[in-house]
Amino acid sequence: MTANPLAGDESSRCAHCGLPVRVSARRAVSHEPAFCCYGCAIVHQLKGGASDESHASWLMSRLGLSLFLAMNVMMLTMILYAPHFFPADTANAALEGQFRSLIHYTLLVLAGPILLLLGVPILRNAVRAGMGGHFGVDALIALGCFAAFGLSAYATFTGGNAIFYETATMVLVLVTFGRYLDARAKISSTKAIEALLAHDIADTGLQPGDEITVLPGATFPVDGVVLRGMGHVNEAMLTGESLPAVKHAGDRVFAGTTSGDGSFVVRVTAAGAERRIAKLARLLDEVRQSRSPIQRLADKAAGAFVPLTAAIALATLIAWTATAGFERGLLSALAVLLIACPCALGIATPLAIWVGIERAARRGIFIRSGEVLEKLALVRTVFFDKTGTLTDATLRLDRIELAHDAGLDENAVLQRIASVEKFSEHPLARAVCAEAARRQLTPLPVTEVTVAPGRGIVGLLGGDGREVVLGTAAFLRERGFHLNGWQSAAEATTIFCGWNGRACARLTFAESARADAAPALVALRRQMLKLRVISGDNPAAARRLGATLGLETRGGLSPEEKVQVVAETAAREPVAMVGDGINDAPALGRACVGIALGGGADVAREAADVTFADNELAKLPWLFALARATRRTIWLNLFWAFAYNAVCLPLAALGLLQPIFAALAMVVSSAFVVGNSMRLRRLSLL
Repeated sequence: MTANPLAGDESSRCAHCGLPVRVSARRAVSHEPAFCCYGCAIVHQLKGGASDESHASWLMSRLGLSLFLAMNVMMLTMILYAPHFFPADTANAALEGQFRSLIHYTLLVLAGPILLLLGVPILRNAVRAGMGGHFGVDALIALGCFAAFGLSAYATFTGGNAIFYETATMVLVLVTFGRYLDARAKISSTKAIEALLAHDIADTGLQPGDEITVLPGATFPVDGVVLRGMGHVNEAMLTGESLPAVKHAGDRVFAGTTSGDGSFVVRVTAAGAERRIAKLARLLDEVRQSRSPIQRLADKAAGAFVPLTAAIALATLIAWTATAGFERGLLSALAVLLIACPCALGIATPLAIWVGIERAARRGIFIRSGEVLEKLALVRTVFFDKTGTLTDATLRLDRIELAHDAGLDENAVLQRIASVEKFSEHPLARAVCAEAARRQLTPLPVTEVTVAPGRGIVGLLGGDGREVVLGTAAFLRERGFHLNGWQSAAEATTIFCGWNGRACARLTFAESARADAAPALVALRRQMLKLRVISGDNPAAARRLGATLGLETRGGLSPEEKVQVVAETAAREPVAMVGDGINDAPALGRACVGIALGGGADVAREAADVTFADNELAKLPWLFALARATRRTIWLNLFWAFAYNAVCLPLAALGLLQPIFAALAMVVSSAFVVGNSMRLRRLSLL
């Protein structure tokens, strides 16, 4: 449909890539899809996104039929070239003229459908873009091909010899085939995103707090926490891990994942648009519509390149017409238009970025935009939070110190403590019980348990009725206990245990560096990244972890102080921040790139530019390697696109390239960019 210039223009977006497009008011009211170029229209059709799903097969039918007709045009055109190789028979000149005229009309009949099937869609898109104030490459192609066809048709009806049907038809076939290759690459690079969207299933109106039962083989419709049940859950669509994860009571599950061999009772924590899968789907859709700085630069270059090409083509037409005639001028100008087609320049950046983001999504890493991927490649310093990021989420019991008058050995004291702590869900209680289980200590009977949240716990031993008190120093003092000169250890987390009014033991807890932390940090150092730890934990604990992992650390920082440290370094060089807690969110937002691990708080994931679906640090060096490989691919694509035009454009202007070979070179250039970008899928990164 051609826009009505009297109707006025309105802002719209390309139905495939999301770029702004100017459309007529009438078209906006009709809700017909708009496209920024014919390539995006082909993508839309191939994906079956048009109103008629048969459009994809119809496109291939058009291309196949046009190729068949174009090959016949080429063969018949070769007959017209015969007099250049064989002497003409002057005795049969009249018959030869009639035969040539018949071939001309046959070529017209064969070439006409190709112009309708392949040329008209490009012309229609060029007209729409022109009415929106955008003079693009489609206009150049349509101008050249229809001019060649029009000149040939005029010569056919007037008995002239300026026949260029083969040029017009083969150029359209090659251009459309090149657009088809670009379209297939774009479609292939969105498969991971489409798979994610396919898992965004209906949640049947469930609300947070509801309880549901998920049977073996069923898909979780909501995010939630397991209340009862145990089994394997396939989370590959979120984390990229092929092996299922074991889920117990208290573990989190997410919409779109599938129960394997277990039945679960789940309390809903997020439904509808608040589910993680829905947020990730929206994030990836935003990525598709975003533009990185390199991509915006390439877009500007392509936009400036089109009018420059038109000017060179016009100058070529005038110069060659003046020296060798209009036919030679038209062919040379058409070659300029085709060889300078900025298709390769237009897809050099977005395709590489989209392939990089798609590959990250397949590994369970979700990147907010192409600009983030570009910034990742430039990062020189990486800040880490300590607790939960570089250390295990659970504490371990490091040592037990007994009072000289405790009257029991270490195992007996631990047995009493664990017997009371089994009634608490506090992380320190779990660490005590875990150590008692490791030592195979049998719990004693305990009654009348009282829990003071965040302070301590009290219970009566069933055997002798003795009251056992565990908790902070302040909690024991409140209950009249004497601490035997003990204080809370400055370098670690401590609690006290006592009975009969005296503290009998001091328990010290420590964090352990995660098993995957050291290998990940070694891999990051190989990439010449500077690594630092900023933590809200006490400085001594932070220093101890830093010594274990060989990191520069700063402890005892408030969230505001973390932001200040990040900002000071970011003023000198690009930095990234890796964290998972609520107190990390401000620093994640202030860093050039914020990276949130999957096991962290929701607010941290919302503030981050990169979100991990899982908690694997091993993926971090892989992510930086991917970002750098993507950036190298973009610059190689851009170098090729500019170098190709710099070399071939003068050749075309000098008349050394026929239009058909120019179109073929354009397709080869686009194919190189596509192939180089798709290489990112298989490239070994570490």
